[in-house]
Amino acid sequence: MNPYRELFESYTTELGQAVADEEGRRERIRDRNRAEFASEEELEKWMTEAWQPVAFAGRVIAVFRKYWIACDKLNAQFEAMDIEEELEEGSEDAAMVQEEAQLTAKDVVEFFNGMTHANPKDFTVDWLAERHDTLYRIVSKLPYFPIGIDEHGQYC
Repeated sequence: MNPYRELFESYTTELGQAVADEEGRRERIRDRNRAEFASEEELEKWMTEAWQPVAFAGRVIAVFRKYWIACDKLNAQFEAMDIEEELEEGSEDAAMVQEEAQLTAKDVVEFFNGMTHANPKDFTVDWLAERHDTLYRIVSKLPYFPIGIDEHGQYC
């Protein structure tokens, strides 16, 4: 199986669980506070005002970040393999690239079976639109992508 597809399947499973857990937590909050309101409409208005959208929940954001960075690392492994092919064997640069990639010959064969690059934004947001509409609607509500760039230009 293509490594991006494998990673995406893990992402959708973990993201779906994070969303379900957060929605369950919110339902428990509704249940505990239901008696405080005269109607379900008042309760829902309070929930909307008091609680951020599910996309803002810490666990949902943590899963999003985890897989954005994992996608970027997978891209870096492919880029390292491309550079390795271009370098002469035995050079210092080739040794450095080989050490960074840390791939076995079997991994290389599997990696080149299909896709070799994915934009992390597309991976974490846009790909959800095709088969995971509910997750897409949640993640697309993020007002910004909770990803930074460190002093070396790497996502963090």
